[in-house]
Amino acid sequence: MTGHHVTGDPAVDRILADAESTGHLPTSRHAELYGTALEALARELDADPLQAMAQGMEQGMEQGMEQDTAQDMMLHEPEDTGA
Repeated sequence: MTGHHVTGDPAVDRILADAESTGHLPTSRHAELYGTALEALARELDADPLQAMAQGMEQGMEQGMEQDTAQDMMLHEPEDTGA
């Protein structure tokens, strides 16, 4: 399975992409990395989706407010009149 993973869950997609990268590593490291991927998938899939959505919305709102603040600062900067 190579290529893009689109499960609808960005965290799961990242875990799968990381697991896919084992093909570039020595075979001796595959078991360790697959074990790590399985643990990460179990944690992600057992997580409360409502809590994850709330955290994502909160982060998005914070980023939006930061962008709004930056735009407001640019709009209200005094113009350089060259004097």
